[in-house]
Amino acid sequence: MRIALLSDVHGNAIALGTCLERVKVLGVDAIYFLGDAVGYLPAVREVVDRLEGDGIACQQGNHEQMLLSGSVPPEREDTYRLTHARRQLDADRLRRISTWPSRRELNYGRHKLLLVHGSPAAPLDGYVYPDTDLSPFGELPYDAVVMGHTHRPFVREHRGKLFVNVGSVGLPRDHGNLAAFAVYDDEAHAFEIVRVPLDVEAILTAYGNDIDDSVRACLRRK
Repeated sequence: MRIALLSDVHGNAIALGTCLERVKVLGVDAIYFLGDAVGYLPAVREVVDRLEGDGIACQQGNHEQMLLSGSVPPEREDTYRLTHARRQLDADRLRRISTWPSRRELNYGRHKLLLVHGSPAAPLDGYVYPDTDLSPFGELPYDAVVMGHTHRPFVREHRGKLFVNVGSVGLPRDHGNLAAFAVYDDEAHAFEIVRVPLDVEAILTAYGNDIDDSVRACLRRK
């Protein structure tokens, strides 16, 4: 069994389409989305419809939590654009997003996986970076913990467990023109980080009037 794990599309339907084309070539058996379909970029309706229309198993991130609760920090609204996102999503789409879980446990053969957007301690908004101390998670009853949220991919081993950040499809923060997701092979019990080149200029042409300068700079980061 091979599964693809994607996260942090953030309203970038162009990047999502590009990554799903790569997923098709890789021939996986299932696809999971770890949250943050919305925020930052404007094509939120297209992203939600593509994720659900393709039968991808979705869960919430912190941006879905803010979207649904209306708890966006006022000083961040110009960047997050969640008021815009809410206007794009009708009541039925918002209801469906509200049913996405905040965590998911998977069993593949003899391996047990935890999928969260943030961290095992804070499933929606915890941060685990490539250099984060993993010792607080050493006793978790999982063979692998898979996360998003930081937009920075990595695979690390700690005390016989794998800790994975799948990176970001729509707004990579290490190399803005390289989307990231992960593929898990249960027979090998191994994760591969897949990097996918993005056409940043096409994205900025399509969305540039509806994003702020920090998002534009992030996408252009080399």
